[in-house]
Formats: sequence, C-alpha cells, structure tokens
Amino acid sequence: MPADTAKFDLNLTIDIDESGARGIIEFATSVFEAGEVAQLWQHYLQLLGDFCAQPGQPISQPVLSAAPSVAAVPLTVVPVQGGEEMPALHQWFERSAHLYPDAVAVECGAMCISYRDLNFQADRLCRRLVRGGAAVGGMVGLSLPRGIDLIVGMLAILKAGCGYLPLDPGYPAERLQYMLDDSGCRLVIVADETGPQFGAGVQRIVLNQPGAEDEGGDPPVVPADPERVAYSIYTSGSTGRPKGVLVSHRNVMRLFTQTEHWFGFSQRDVWTLFHSYSFDFSVWEIFGALLYGGRLVVVPYDVSRSPQDFRQLLKEKGVTILNQTPSAFQQLSLVETADYAPGDRLSALRCVIFGGEALTLQSLAPWVARYGSDQPQLINMYGITETTVHVTYRRITQADIASQTRSLIGEPIPDLSLHLFDEGGNPVPVGMVGEIHVGGPGVALGYHSREQLNRERFITKVLADGLPHRLYRSGDLAKRHADGELEYIGRIDHQVKVRGHRIEIGEIEASLLLLPEVAQAAVLVKSDGKGLERLVAYLVPARGVAAPDGLAIKQALSASLPAFMIPQDIVLVERIPLTHNGKVAKDELLALALPEARASDTYEAAHTPLQVAILAAWQDVLERRDIGIHDNFFAIGGDSIRAVMVAQRCKQHGIAVGVIDILNYQTISVLAMHVNQDHAAGRAAGMPLAPLPPSPARDALLARLGVGQAVYAVSAMQAHVFDHYRCYAGDGQGVFHVQQSYRFRDPQPDSGAMARAITRLVQAHPVLRTLVLCTDDGEWLQTTAASLDVPLAVYDLRKFDAAAQEQWIAGFIQQDRRLPFRHNAPDAPLLRFSWFALSDTCFELCMSIHHGIDDGWGNQLFLSQLFDLYLALRDGQPVQFAQQENVLLEYIALEQHNAGNAEHIAFWASQAAEARAQHPSHMAGAPGKRNLPLEGWIPHDVSNALVQAAMAHQVTLRALLIAVLNKSLQRALGRPCQVMGVVMNGRKESLSDPLESLGLFWNMLPLVCSGGSEAGDMHACHRKLIEMEKFSAYPLHRIGAADGPLSQPEVTFNYVNFHNQTAYGGTGQLQLMRKYGHDKFHYPINVFVSLEKDSGQLYLKIESDGMRYGRAAVQGVMDAYMADLRRAALDLAPPQKAAA
Repeated sequence: MPADTAKFDLNLTIDIDESGARGIIEFATSVFEAGEVAQLWQHYLQLLGDFCAQPGQPISQPVLSAAPSVAAVPLTVVPVQGGEEMPALHQWFERSAHLYPDAVAVECGAMCISYRDLNFQADRLCRRLVRGGAAVGGMVGLSLPRGIDLIVGMLAILKAGCGYLPLDPGYPAERLQYMLDDSGCRLVIVADETGPQFGAGVQRIVLNQPGAEDEGGDPPVVPADPERVAYSIYTSGSTGRPKGVLVSHRNVMRLFTQTEHWFGFSQRDVWTLFHSYSFDFSVWEIFGALLYGGRLVVVPYDVSRSPQDFRQLLKEKGVTILNQTPSAFQQLSLVETADYAPGDRLSALRCVIFGGEALTLQSLAPWVARYGSDQPQLINMYGITETTVHVTYRRITQADIASQTRSLIGEPIPDLSLHLFDEGGNPVPVGMVGEIHVGGPGVALGYHSREQLNRERFITKVLADGLPHRLYRSGDLAKRHADGELEYIGRIDHQVKVRGHRIEIGEIEASLLLLPEVAQAAVLVKSDGKGLERLVAYLVPARGVAAPDGLAIKQALSASLPAFMIPQDIVLVERIPLTHNGKVAKDELLALALPEARASDTYEAAHTPLQVAILAAWQDVLERRDIGIHDNFFAIGGDSIRAVMVAQRCKQHGIAVGVIDILNYQTISVLAMHVNQDHAAGRAAGMPLAPLPPSPARDALLARLGVGQAVYAVSAMQAHVFDHYRCYAGDGQGVFHVQQSYRFRDPQPDSGAMARAITRLVQAHPVLRTLVLCTDDGEWLQTTAASLDVPLAVYDLRKFDAAAQEQWIAGFIQQDRRLPFRHNAPDAPLLRFSWFALSDTCFELCMSIHHGIDDGWGNQLFLSQLFDLYLALRDGQPVQFAQQENVLLEYIALEQHNAGNAEHIAFWASQAAEARAQHPSHMAGAPGKRNLPLEGWIPHDVSNALVQAAMAHQVTLRALLIAVLNKSLQRALGRPCQVMGVVMNGRKESLSDPLESLGLFWNMLPLVCSGGSEAGDMHACHRKLIEMEKFSAYPLHRIGAADGPLSQPEVTFNYVNFHNQTAYGGTGQLQLMRKYGHDKFHYPINVFVSLEKDSGQLYLKIESDGMRYGRAAVQGVMDAYMADLRRAALDLAPPQKAAA
C-alpha cells in the first residue's frame, strides 16, 4: 500500500480476525520501491514459517533464501599478446616498446620520452639496482616526484625482479620510515642528494648523482614469475599501523585482459597520471597506457589541484581516457559547465572512469547535460586495493541520472566473483544488505607479515558449487536489487573514504591516544553542508595536564600521519558518550557545539551615564551583551568598519565620538574620558566640490554629447578603476566587472515586481544613475542623469530541463562578462539585470555592475533593499522609499580637501619616502594577461584560532593577516613586500550618511611593512593601519608623484568582513538556493581574504598577472600563506587557551 504522504517511512499492521491474519504495509515511495517491499514481505513470511516449524531455535538461526552470487568466468592463466605469453608486466611493456619504439610513452610538461628511450633508461637503471644489491623477490622503494623519472624507476624495479614500494616524498618522514622497516625494504630510489633521508641500513640510489656512470651491457636476465610481487601499497590500519598489500604481476595483468573488451585499449589512447603513485588508481593509469602503446601524460601536482588548468591540459593533450575520484571530477565538471562555451568541448575524451570513493550519480547531471553519456562514456568501477584496483564495471546512462538512483556499482569483472554475506557468513537475499566478498584472480597475495589479519580478511569459504574458494572480505556493504543491480551502501567498520583516500579511523584514534594530553579519542566524518566530508576528532583531555591545544594536536599528528588523515576539527569534550550497546554515540558527538569564550578575563560594568551610552552602542554593533568597560575594542571583534558604525550610533545619542577616537582609545573607560557628551555630535559641515579647471577637451566632449546637467570629478580610485576597465573590457576576464547571480525558490515569482523594484531603487539612488565621461586627454568625469532606464531582461527557461537551464545560464554569464559597460553615452547605465524563469516556483536573478560605482558594503545594502522591495511590490504592499543624497560626492570633496591639507601631504610624503628608502622600485607597471585565480577555504580551526589570536593581541585581524602574508611572500618569492597596497574603507563618519549610501568608497593605499618578527610586524602593522585610517581619504595618484607610481603596488591586500550581509528577503518568503559571484581586481598579485558572517570561516583568493608570475610561483605564495597562517595560529595563540 504505497503512500506518498505516509506518516512513517514504513508501517506494518497485522489485523487478526475469525478468518485469520492479514498484513498491511504502508510505505513512503520516496524511500522504498514497491519491489523492495514485496520482497520484504516474503522474507517476513518465510521467517514466521521457520519459527512456527521450530519455535525453540535462536532468533538469529533462520537463513533467508539468498540472492544469487555473480560467479567468475574461466580465466586464461597469463595474458597473451600476439600469440606470445607475457608472464610479467615489464615484459608486456617491452612488447609495446618493440611495436611502437618511436611513439611517445610518457609526457610531463615540456619533456617527453619515447618507448624506445623509456625502455633503454629503465634497463640502465635496472643494472644500477642490481649492482646496488636489489635481490629478486625483494622490495625497492620509490621516492620520486611526479615525472618521467618515476616511470623509469618503476619499470627498472620490475625488470630487476623486485616489487616497487611507493614512498611519496610528501608523506611524513616517520610514516615513510615505518613502511621501510615494516616491508624490510633496504634500497630506495631518490631523485637527487636533497631527496628524503632514511634511517640506518637503507641505501639510496640517487638518479641524478654525479659520477654514477652506466657500465652498459644487457639488462640482467631475471626469470619471470607471474606470482611475484609487482608492488606493495600501504593502506590505513585499524590498529594504528598501516599495512602493506602485496599485489602480483598476474593480479595486474589479468585486470587489463579482463576489461579490454569493454574499453578497447589501444596505442591511440592518451591517459593521464593524475593520482599519487601511493594510490592504486595510479596502477590502472600507468599500465593502461604503457601495456598498449598509448601515451601517459603526467599531471603536475599544482595542475591536479586547479580544475581550470587541468581542463586546459586535457584539451591540449587530447586525453582520451580520464580516471577520477568523484570529488575531483565534480570540480572539473563545475569548471567545464560554467566557464566554457558549448562549442568548446573535450572532443578527444572517450571514457571517464570513476573510482576511489562512492559515486553519487546526481552529481553528474551538469556534465551529462553538456556531453550526454555516450561521448565520453561514463563508467563507475568499484574497487579495493586488496582486489587489484577494480572489481566491478557499470556504464552510467542519462536514464540512471534522471531516475535519481543511488551508487550503482554494476557487474564484476569477468574473472571475479562477488558475494554478499551477513554477519554469520550466510548469503543474503535480494534487497538485504550484506558485506561484499570478492573472489578470483584479482584477489591480492595478502598483507605483508600480518598473518592474523590475513586469516581474518583473506578467507577460504565453500560456496554453492561445493568447492573451497579464496575470498577477500572487503568490509564494504551493498545490496542487490530485484533487477540484479548492485548498490553500494557504505563501510561496515570504522574505515572511511574522504576525498578519495581510504582511511582507518582507528589509525587516527591510535595516533591521538599516543599523545600525553589525550585520555580518550573518537574520530568521526562529518559533512560540511557543501557536499564535502570532514574528519572531526573528539578528545577527552588527560587529567593533570593543560587542556590540549587543537593546532598543537594537529602538528603532533603531522609527524606520523599524512595530511589527508589529520582531522580538520578538534573538539574537546568531558567524556565520549556511548549508546546502550556500549558503542560511541556518534549522533550525540556530532551535535556538540563549543560555548563561546568570555570577552575579557576582568569584567567591570559601566558606571557613568556616558559609559552606559557608549556601551549601548558597542553592544548594538558588536552584537554581544558581555562587554565590560576594560574590554579592548579589537579583542571583542571590533574593526574599522564597526568603528564607523559605533560612531554613527553615538552621534544618534549626541555623543561626539569619531572613528579615530575609537581606534586610539580602545576601551570604554578610556574613550569616555576623551569625549564630551554635552557637545552634540551633529552632521559634519559639508565640503563643496572643487570647481573643475578650464578644459577645452572637456567643453568639446560635453558639447558633442549634449550634456547639460552638472558634471563632477571622480575620486582617485574611480579614475583608476575606469582606466583599467577601459583597457581590458570585453576580453572575458571581467576586470572590475562585478557579476552576481542568485537563485531563489519563490511561491509566486513576479518579474514585473522585480522590474519595478529596480526602477524604484535606480530613481532613489543617484549613484545608480551615474553616467561616465572621458575626454580625449584622459580626464574622467561623471554626471547624474535625472532618470535612467535600467530594464530587466526576462528569459523564460521553463521549457528546458534542469541540465539545459544550467548550460544556458552558464553561457549567458560568460557572454555577459564580455559585454562592456560604455562611457560617453547619455543612455548607458553602469548596471544591468536579467531574470531567468526556471519553474513556476523558481527564478534566478543576475546582476552586473561596474566597480566604479560599487563597493562591497554598498552592494550588500543595495541587494537587501532590492529583495525587500521586491517582496513588498510582489505582495501589493504600500511602499515609500525616500530619495537619497549622492554621498559619494561628499567623499570626493573630502578627498579634494585632503589633497591640499598640509597634515595629509606631510603624512603621505613621509610614507612615500620610507617606501622608497626600503625598496625603491617595488611598484608595478602595465599589467598583462591574468592567471586563473587560486582560491580556497582556510580551515575552520585555523580561522577561529586566527580570530582569537588577533583578539588576544588586541589588533585587527587584518593586521595579523598582512603581517603573515609579508612573511609568506618572502618565503615564496625570495623577497619581502616592503610596500603593500591595502584596501582602506572610505565611509568616514564625517559624511552625512556613510553606512546607508551606495558608491565606491574605498581607496588603495601603500602600507610600508617592517621586517621584524611576526608578532612585532603584526603590532606595527596595526598601529600603522590606525594611523593611515585618519589620512585614508587621499588621492592615491598624489602619493609619491615625484618619484614614480607608488599608487601602483605590486602586491595588494583586501580584507572583507561585511556586517551588513543581506538576508535575501529575510522573512523566509524567498529561499536562496545558490549564489554566484565574480569580482576581479587588476594588480600583479592581489590577495583577497573574507570572513564569512555565518560560518566564521576565512576564504582566501589570490589573483595574479600571468606576464609577471608563472602559475607555479603564485601557487607557491598560496601554499606558503596557507601554511604560515596555520603556524601563526599556533605561535600567536593566547597562553593557556584551548583551540576549538
């Protein structure tokens, strides 16, 4: 009895009367299929019958009728190529080298090597290995960076009759040494003398060692043995000890002979080596190319972490077979569908093969909307290291995605068998979940030196044919549907997969328990709400020691665990909660939240009326009640923009407090002594705009355009923005072109109401009616139109399916970015809007606006007003919206005044002199083509620790971030940034309405950095920023005008923390489904950091000039900054405080 509105997911009712018993099952069709429920009912009846026949039997004894296992087909003993037996991987490769000697075998960057040369180099290294003591059947370590040498080393080891042991140089030294000791490996190939160092008894073969001559001759003759170990990959171990999986030549070779009928591998294929060679997916990538004469493209590490660059590589190299974890492919798919025109396709790609973690089929919808599911084919392959990379094969179709099926893993590779057993080792029936057991020639040799574990995981079991079979117990759960489909469910134990890495939770917990500060530990996986998984460690501190510091814990773990196994979050708890069965109560732990820290260690309440009034303003702006008169403004979350807000609140109560007062006198007790409540703090006297000097070029332009209304100067920052926008408009990079797109669920979308809301706001805000003019001699001017038509373009996409809608909007946004805003046109607004109707209850609004009339604060203000006004007009509510003043003109007048102010001139002259003395030529010239931006989230724990550190040191977070950045630039680029351009807020309290006005109010000013310690730099930077705040409304082109463009810094920094972020209608009538934003500066290096209001997490983006800095250099800055921020969070942490 299916019920779409069922009260429960499944409800069974037994009705007994004189005629007998009748069962009724109600079920939610969103959870269960009818076939599953029918099968469940049959199982229920079978169990009832069994218990009636034998009432005394244990409840676990009856066995349900099993689903059929999928059996293996007969296997040829060894693969055959051209009639010749190939008993070893390297001999199969040698066959390819003989057939395709001049074909490119491996390519990495600008380097490539042919099959002939690759074979020659491998033979030469093989001779060195044998002379160095490599013994047949032994293990040789491979500790090389990605590149051609890695493949040479791998083949040389196999030719010497040994197995290769991946030792990724990026792993901790302690973990590498453990693998060497555990495996008995005593010979390691490294790149050069600077390669990893190992313990006593380990000999290093240095590839690029001077004087290491090859003695020549034929490679050693080593009898081939298909059962010999080809490689040993260490996987996470539940006891805290990683375990080495031994995989034979036969295991690997049959993987290809048994799948080639599906893929048709050939010498025409181009593969990528995307994954680390410590991950067994790499075995499939490497030998899939080399065994068939194909080309292997090694993906540099930085390219593998940039989906834009990786997409470019796929296109340029003509890659035909791509192997990806679903997490990595999701990033590539996002770039592919959002940044490239429909005609710009990866036309060479014929197969995308997923592995390494569970695949959510719905995540492929955008890709399939663009490419379909046939070209390229999409294949899901479930697999395990212990069963040689892959176990199953499943073609993904458009129908699979449309039907919203879950993770289907398909049929076993022909020579493998797959069985589902319950906890008692009994086969499970259709529809029930069981543990996957895999049998056949793909099952590995076992774990090295782990006899007990081998007996537990590699079992012998008599199957339905009456014969014993060797099976691997995977620990993975699956169920078979009535139609025969296999669905992957998850892990049976504590082992998890996070971003493609297979992790034993127990190993992390064991490492935590080795730390003296930790008494108990539980590690769980938690979704971050964005579809990504995070490791969270819950710790009970040991008694008698200081509470453990989260960053110190992570640092300690990094000595023994690779980065992907270190928890992102550390949570301190009094106890580990347990369920009634004595297991960890996971839900209870995941629901835990830490209390907020106190604002101050010494609290004193406000006493005087003035203190009480100032306290009220602080409480209102900082949104907290627990503020004492000795709390430091910056230590409790204050910053420069909040100082403006406090000043505004004080003015409303007649208290003459300026922003500089708040920045200089940082506690209420001291601030109250320096202000006078009796003096009403009214609006500052308005400064008139300076008259424009005579200009024939200007007069000619105004006459030609017929401009009759008043014309004004622009601010120095506006002129800079307009200049750069004019140079690069239309090239698609979107320099100073702000794009935002918001998708909403709305019970009654009304594009007419949105159009009227836009018209009302344009009429109310003069800045939105700005027209920009530029004379022939380069003078920028602005005027305000009395009225300006800013239409709303409406596109009805409801007839398209979701995938087509996504593709259409992505293309539109790309095209919109290439459509420049115009100047010298009397009807050319600097903003535009588009409405996309997606369904009867869903729409998307796209806004483009010129950065010359927009800053982040004003942008959020405008959006808040727009959505509030839209809802009111949509619902027919009366709306009154007052006409606003053009406060931006007040700011320009203030800037003009300060340009002639002796104090301002003296301050900036001293700064310019100091800058030139420290680094006379550190400024930029004309920028070139932009690199793709690098961006990422700074981990929650690090973000929180940085905020706490800034508060503890009573500095702004911006000052801390700048001080750390300067150190990172010195590390990454080899020199410090003595002068850094810093975005300064221009919404001064002297303006009539600084916080409720639109326009570009920020300035980019040079900050002269010191070269002391990090803490010293931080405090010096904080003091300098406060000093600059007083002088920040100053035309930047005047700074250092006598000695060069100090207004064009090489590195710029912009920290954003908008406290007025819009709630998008706020009442729940509009449900924001997603948002997109584009905002690009144009400096050689621009570092952007924002603090998300809701999550408290820091976001980092670095833009750069590709003509000045290569991608690798900028990635170096990114990596150094991320690492230095993590270190600074630890070094600058307040004493005796535990990090959360």
